[in-house]
Amino acid sequence: MSHEPHRPTTQVREFPSKLAMLALGAALIIFATWFSSYVAFEPIALAGDAWAFGPREVAHLFGFMGCVLAAWFCGNSFNTWPTLIVSLVMGAIGIGLVVYASLAPREIKDLINPKVAEAFLYVLYYYLLGCGAGCAIRKQSRWLFQPRRMLIITAIFLAFVSIGWEVYTQPFEHVYQKPPRGYVQFAQVLCDFVGIAIGCTLVNHLIRRLESQGFTNPTTPDCTSTHGFAKELWAMVSMTAARFRQL
Repeated sequence: MSHEPHRPTTQVREFPSKLAMLALGAALIIFATWFSSYVAFEPIALAGDAWAFGPREVAHLFGFMGCVLAAWFCGNSFNTWPTLIVSLVMGAIGIGLVVYASLAPREIKDLINPKVAEAFLYVLYYYLLGCGAGCAIRKQSRWLFQPRRMLIITAIFLAFVSIGWEVYTQPFEHVYQKPPRGYVQFAQVLCDFVGIAIGCTLVNHLIRRLESQGFTNPTTPDCTSTHGFAKELWAMVSMTAARFRQL
């Protein structure tokens, strides 16, 4: 017997949990940015500068934890219409903010922290690149977008980001367009991997909870088709509102 008629309801019932994971990830990334910029204390050096734990190391831990949650949501969003809608809206908002900042008066631009703007553009670039790649390969490789497999891909990707930036780029190429550091900050690499591990643990717990509720075979939506889009959107709005009213 086909379960297709129940697909919108099933997808939306899992949507609040996934959206909460995205919100937590975004909050952790914002907290990490704030902590790195405004919190200061004397680093604890265990074995020289390479193993010094200070504010930036703490920020790396929380930041990578948040990146796991947010990146998994975005990658897994190709499984269901409600989550895909959120990803598309986030991309549209990001592009809109960039356009607004580019056209804004000078007094508005002066209020924007250059490092925050650079980080935002960096994240938006890879986010849009990932969405484009996801749309290109989803039909040929749907298995990549299953929740637990996407978690593994997310962890591997972020591990490569950490290693590429901390082990190669900063020691040998540049440090935010300044001369290379000349050594590897192993403390930051360690904090990156601890953050990735904690983030994966949280996401895996959510996946196990959704699997126990029967959400084990999501249907990958077609990004280029509008068939059923209005029905999915209405189901997402109405049932999510009902879930939050019960809180």
